[in-house]
Amino acid sequence: VSYPAGLCAERVAIFYAGAKYPDVPAKTLAITAFKDQDFIDEPVTPCGSCLQTLFEHESRFNSHIRLILAGKKKIRIVDKINDLLPLVFDKTYLEG
Repeated sequence: VSYPAGLCAERVAIFYAGAKYPDVPAKTLAITAFKDQDFIDEPVTPCGSCLQTLFEHESRFNSHIRLILAGKKKIRIVDKINDLLPLVFDKTYLEG
């Protein structure tokens, strides 16, 4: 847990991928969490800051990132970040 200070694993992963492979879009990101030394039962979603970062990566490459959200009892597949962030802040808010 990193909120409110620090960086979550999702952001670290996308920043690392962007630094290591600057011209290659991320395709898929798998996310899970542990509690008491075991996987949690239900999938977790990225926090709002991570979702915004992932959305901006999608926008930069004009390519969706698939999320695999895994828990012990359920795995959820999300095809694009907008499916979790329908009221996203995008570049249209900055245009004149």
